[in-house]
Amino acid sequence: MTLAQLPKPVAVLYDWDGFKVDSLRRVHDVHLDVLREFGMPEIDFATTIEMTAHGPHASRIILGLEDDEADRFMNRFKEIYFKFSPDFQLMPGAVEFFASHPPSLPIGVVSNKDGAMLRAEIAHLGWANRISAVVGVGEAPRNKPAPDAPLFALQHMGVAPSKNVWFGGDTAGDIACAQAAGLTAILVTEHEYTGPVPDFRFQNLHQLRAAAMPVFESCR
Repeated sequence: MTLAQLPKPVAVLYDWDGFKVDSLRRVHDVHLDVLREFGMPEIDFATTIEMTAHGPHASRIILGLEDDEADRFMNRFKEIYFKFSPDFQLMPGAVEFFASHPPSLPIGVVSNKDGAMLRAEIAHLGWANRISAVVGVGEAPRNKPAPDAPLFALQHMGVAPSKNVWFGGDTAGDIACAQAAGLTAILVTEHEYTGPVPDFRFQNLHQLRAAAMPVFESCR
């Protein structure tokens, strides 16, 4: 597809961490806090990205942790990370992109983040009344990359799944999820990507907004 073929949406669904919220920066900060508690050397931001991309097993290897120590490390990480903090940072262009949506266009958020924390962050931004559906981890029968969560959100929104529903995210799991649900898959990331081929790819939300504006105007 070319940018000119971006379909006119009847609804849009978006991932949260890494798409709207700069979760990697917070993950890195929490990693540093826990490493200090454990008396371990600090890591750089590139290492955080590598650990996040490849999951807990990679974290054990990269940090050189034994199984018991790795479990304690991850439990402590979760204790700190999964608490609402009002100083979380948005991705560049997130505010402008959110504001550009036509008032009549339904917006949903589908995330593998804890639902309570997800809703707290949305409310803190003053976006709760504008977002029609929020689905956090465990709130649909299966989490992403299975299609259950976006389909659950669309059911709540009263919208049938189709290619006229956008699903935007920053990971291979998001794209696989969108494709499994039959939605238009939009990847937004500046990082290396080797997952399923999305319908559209943008480096950041500024680029996506520029491509979306003509389509949004037709929705007004």
